[in-house]
Amino acid sequence: MKKKSPGESSLIRFFYQTQIGRILLKGLTKKSFTSFFGKLLNTRISSLFIPLFVMKNGIDLKRFKSIDYHSFNDFFIREMRQKPIVSNSGSQGILFAPCEGSLLALPASSGQFWIKNTYYELSRLLGSQSIADHFSDGQVLIFRLSPKDYHRYHFLDEGSILWQKTISGKLHTVKPIAVETLPVFVENCREVTLLATKNFGEVVQVEVGALLVGKINNHKNITNFDFFQEKGYFEFGGSTILLIFKKNMICLEETIRLNSSKMVETPVTVSQILGRKVIL
Repeated sequence: MKKKSPGESSLIRFFYQTQIGRILLKGLTKKSFTSFFGKLLNTRISSLFIPLFVMKNGIDLKRFKSIDYHSFNDFFIREMRQKPIVSNSGSQGILFAPCEGSLLALPASSGQFWIKNTYYELSRLLGSQSIADHFSDGQVLIFRLSPKDYHRYHFLDEGSILWQKTISGKLHTVKPIAVETLPVFVENCREVTLLATKNFGEVVQVEVGALLVGKINNHKNITNFDFFQEKGYFEFGGSTILLIFKKNMICLEETIRLNSSKMVETPVTVSQILGRKVIL
């Protein structure tokens, strides 16, 4: 019997570990299903679920702006009362978490990385062989956001956008059972951005849509960005952000490195220190 990962429901295991479930999954991962669910969560009546969700997940509402939420989605994309970081500490080459979530850091050996039994190619993930070649043997940071997390995300440094691409696809859940079973990150819809940053050189940021999270909202018309400026947000559900660095660019905190070597995720909060730029 396969080991159950934390946070995996019997229903999720049914869809990803049984033949009948995988057949039904084809309909659930279509954008139309997620779009329909998203419309329900934009209705006024959906706001009735907010108090129960807050209590169940232990969310401290004092961290966020106090407003009258008109729908569950209004609550889901809530903004923080204060910016996650006030001073421009990024100029010191410190790497901060651009979002909340559970972090797994993996090497991209020869342009590929593995999550348990699933193999990912950077070229397929990014939709560009030429860009993937620049990040061969680099490092991939995978932030998995759960529904209870803060779902806005930020630029890790100051810099400019060099290239962007939207890739359409399915909408699998990003829970470990799916990521370890199917190449979710290259099958799901995603937005890829190549960043030129002041302290970390060229970095790729990828936002991955997920089951019930069909809408990735990146702010438009951004060419140059400031340190920790908001880049965008996800609507309802959990999803994933990937940061890809070039070889020998960053050194992560020991706890993150040790956990990741055992394929164990590390919970991180937005603006938490993850590591530092390598000084050669």
